Amino acid sequence: MQFRFAMGLALVLYILANGFIAYRGYKKFCALATNSPFPKRWHWAGRIWIILVVGLGISPLMSRSMGNLWPTFLPDGLLRIFSWIGYDWMVICLVWAFLFVLVDLIFYGMQKLLVFRSNQLAARNKNTALFFLLLIYLLGGTYFALSSHWTTYDITIAKNVPGYTQMKLICISDLHLGELIRSNRLEAWVREINARQPDMICLLGDIFDEGPQLLGEEEATCQAFLAELNAPLGVYACIGNHDRGWGEQRESIQSMQAWFEAAGIELLVDQFVWTEGMVIAGKDYTWGATNASEALAFLEEAPKDGPVILLDHEPGQLEDAAAAGVDLVLSGHTHKGQIFPGNLITNWLYETDYGYATNGESQIVVSSGAGTWGPVLRWGSRSELIEIQLHFTTS
Repeated sequence: MQFRFAMGLALVLYILANGFIAYRGYKKFCALATNSPFPKRWHWAGRIWIILVVGLGISPLMSRSMGNLWPTFLPDGLLRIFSWIGYDWMVICLVWAFLFVLVDLIFYGMQKLLVFRSNQLAARNKNTALFFLLLIYLLGGTYFALSSHWTTYDITIAKNVPGYTQMKLICISDLHLGELIRSNRLEAWVREINARQPDMICLLGDIFDEGPQLLGEEEATCQAFLAELNAPLGVYACIGNHDRGWGEQRESIQSMQAWFEAAGIELLVDQFVWTEGMVIAGKDYTWGATNASEALAFLEEAPKDGPVILLDHEPGQLEDAAAAGVDLVLSGHTHKGQIFPGNLITNWLYETDYGYATNGESQIVVSSGAGTWGPVLRWGSRSELIEIQLHFTTS
């Protein structure tokens, strides 16, 4: 219910922002027409502006539809450019509308204080301020989205693992490989992970943006890079809400497991494995409200004398994991809101939307994700990879 409300509110704000920008632009062209010897040209320019804003407003839907329904309709490079512009516009229009209002209020106050005695001078400075604020937002957001940041945790599990007092675990989530995030970024992430020489690697879901088929000719390349992930205790993954794609092209669990197996990765879907005295479990992603005890029922047969680590793409209630005997939950999904004020929304929706939390003997780590969904922008969050130094008791 909360999620639907948040998405509905975001949609309403998006429509209002597009309408506001179209209106403000049209009024600007009309104002230019009043002092021009060619007023009709400016009025036509205003109409073209409205058409452009409407086109940008629906472009995210069009690019996603083209990627799903007609993957060969456009050349791959052109489709990526179209998608990049469309997805970034989802945020740009909201920020632009907000900055319009903010700058208007600031300059209105400055005019009242007689900082600007000329309306023309005030308008010129207002447009300059608006341009540079929007430019800073785009450049900063792109930097935070494309530059990887490592977060480290030291976590103790009060159970014995024969032969180990500590272990290095690397986690990566929400890569969203697809139209915009391609094999070059995956290659960089794989090199960074392997350079840290982990004992175990966990992929926490949403490896793909809409299933592996959206990668097109890069599918084999991405599979080969994932196969280069190297950890002596194995590479494990859980399923995310984006991984299987949508509609008629939705992949089956069996085909997804076969795809990951070819890359040397064990995809756990409501399954667990026993390795080196530990249980590594992966939960299926289930849409909508699900009874937690039923969703984790597959863990009833898992041994509990060693550490139980659960890969669960969407962070749930930690007390439910504790009741199922889970010592450590590893999640992603939230992106920490990705773009402010999205982090306020995820904080409202989830018990733990980012970072580390505990409930009794159970612990959880939630990643903000390595990639991005939709716009390749981040504010209030970073592209993140996680290193966890696990410590165990010796008896």
